[in-house]
Amino acid sequence: MKVAYISDKIYLDHDTGKGHPESKERLEAINNTVKGLEDKLVILSPSNISAQILELVHPYQYINHI
Repeated sequence: MKVAYISDKIYLDHDTGKGHPESKERLEAINNTVKGLEDKLVILSPSNISAQILELVHPYQYINHI
């Protein structure tokens, strides 16, 4: 069984502010590590999904708030 790795260059544009653990540098480090694991992963680009699918993992109130 392989694991899906979903990524897109646009993720590097998300700025969470100075000092936040989610950063462009963190994502770049993860992407560089993944390059050595490509034979064990299914590399995918993100896609739009329905609210119905989102509700399988997030409460409706949370989705509606976002």
